[in-house]
Amino acid sequence: MIGPLLMLVALAAGVLAGERLGGGPARLLLGFALVGFAAAFTWRASRVGAVTAIVACALLGVAVEQRALHGLEASPLTAAVAREASGEAVLTLTEDPDGPLFESAAIARVDAFGGRSAGERSVFVGVHGDERSVFAALDAGDQLRASGTLAPLSGFSSRLRWRHAVGEFRVDDIRAVGRPSSPWYAAANLARRAVLRGSTTLPSTPRALLTGFLLGDTRAIPDDLVVAFRDAGLSHLLAVSGANVAFALAVVEPLLHRLRRGPRLVGGLGVLVLFGTMTRWEPS
Repeated sequence: MIGPLLMLVALAAGVLAGERLGGGPARLLLGFALVGFAAAFTWRASRVGAVTAIVACALLGVAVEQRALHGLEASPLTAAVAREASGEAVLTLTEDPDGPLFESAAIARVDAFGGRSAGERSVFVGVHGDERSVFAALDAGDQLRASGTLAPLSGFSSRLRWRHAVGEFRVDDIRAVGRPSSPWYAAANLARRAVLRGSTTLPSTPRALLTGFLLGDTRAIPDDLVVAFRDAGLSHLLAVSGANVAFALAVVEPLLHRLRRGPRLVGGLGVLVLFGTMTRWEPS
């Protein structure tokens, strides 16, 4: 048990070291980490193998963090964000839009900006005014073509750098919307809508609670009810947890049980990926 714990500590220490060193391609470090893991697997029965695995975890942490920071600093959108360029963007939402009464926002992947590839970098999309109702009706995975202005992250939104957002895109006009091109998002949204259809006969507040219980989507729950759950120490019920994962696997268990071990593992992982996409990969 002590071995995996030391590997985890080494990985975390590597991430912190990578942050201090700053962004960079880190290809050499990543190569050393992969070689280290291969060597550790070869020597897995010895103390040398354990030490090698710990060192490889530390190198992996440094490399991954440096590459993540490098992706923020050297993206195809860096110059456009710095000069606050205006233009048309093709976006794919990676989460469901949310926000206060007069604003809707979400993280989105930029497929193109100004007619050029944007390297699929992520941005924080903010929508106000008349376009808000159109944007708020979209789901994760949906695509849109919109005109607007890129800008650096500032204030509270600066924290989104840790979600790999390279800037903010302020939408002026939504010109077209489309359904997901990803088969995973298409299947997940179809399953999500099927789950939600089962609660259409409920009053609005119980329906919002059920959506929170099943999918972790708390957007429609009244603020005073969220506060009440927090005061009662029950706010964890509004987030998707390990119990939800167990329930999802239990639903398909009669089918998976008929398969051999290999196909059963693949089928179970497929269910987990589909369920994770349905719940938008909530941190919990």
